[in-house]
Amino acid sequence: MVVCAVLLMLACSTPDVALVPEPAFRQDAVLLVWMPYDNDLSDAVGPVLAGLQEGSTGGIEVAVQVDRPNQPGMERVSFVEGVGQTGFVESDDSGSGDALADFLDWAATRYEARRYGLVVLDHGGDLMSVARDDSTGNWLSMQDIASALMAFDEGEAGEVELLFLQVCGKASVEPLQVVAPAANFTLASQLPLLAPNTWYASGLKAIAQHPEWDGADWANAIASAEGPGMYWAMTCVDNAALMSWEGPDLRVPESALLGELATATWPYAGEIYVDLDAVAGAGTAAPLLCGHHVNTTPPYALEGFPETRLLSGLSVAAGGALTVEPDPTDP
Repeated sequence: MVVCAVLLMLACSTPDVALVPEPAFRQDAVLLVWMPYDNDLSDAVGPVLAGLQEGSTGGIEVAVQVDRPNQPGMERVSFVEGVGQTGFVESDDSGSGDALADFLDWAATRYEARRYGLVVLDHGGDLMSVARDDSTGNWLSMQDIASALMAFDEGEAGEVELLFLQVCGKASVEPLQVVAPAANFTLASQLPLLAPNTWYASGLKAIAQHPEWDGADWANAIASAEGPGMYWAMTCVDNAALMSWEGPDLRVPESALLGELATATWPYAGEIYVDLDAVAGAGTAAPLLCGHHVNTTPPYALEGFPETRLLSGLSVAAGGALTVEPDPTDP
């Protein structure tokens, strides 16, 4: 009788706890690919789709939205274990943030994945632009990408682990800060990147074999799987570290760009970029990085660009985080 009373007291004193069930994920990993090839990269559509299709045989599902020249609308291609399915959307502007958001809205209704990655292919433009659509003349802005991906993330139980900007020259602090809230990690290149790339099949199969991997692991698997003739360097950025980073006040006299900073300075798309460690001190970039892959056998010399092995992996742009001031004049 006493034992029963004690048990009853213990039962009555235990508060009700509402158990929240784990989300029921139907996919472990899904890769979403934005392929705005309505331009001079259209010949790469076939090889890229073939690589993604082969990569999906490892178990990761893939969805691609493709824009081609001289065709109405865009294709929406999905691969499951190597089997492809194609649909069409009316929008013909792959440089539109609304079109990207629509693709991600569609993906949200189709998939329930534990982890997602988004790859944005095509050209890199100026500091805040990627993905040129020659039919409309529009470019995606970095804010377009961030807004669309953040809205997608808010509606999904799974994590957006990786944003891969597979475009030229976007491993720079300013654009990466814009997209940082949208994914756990970002993979990007400081320097020009060639196309079509070759990591798709082997990289996706590696990711599928390791369901415990996070976005940093994905990024490093992609960079490691890439062929030697495709890039000079690629950098994985820890977005949580970037968002909490209080960067130094970067101010340089104009003459420094032609003097002591010249070996780490280069022009691209109307902007002037400088390696972060060159202006802020050695090791400044390191706490922000989750990987830095330098190609020791690049496809050819980059005229006007610095020696890859001298770069930290992250840049700042003159007129962006880097303030270029007039040289002081003698009194």
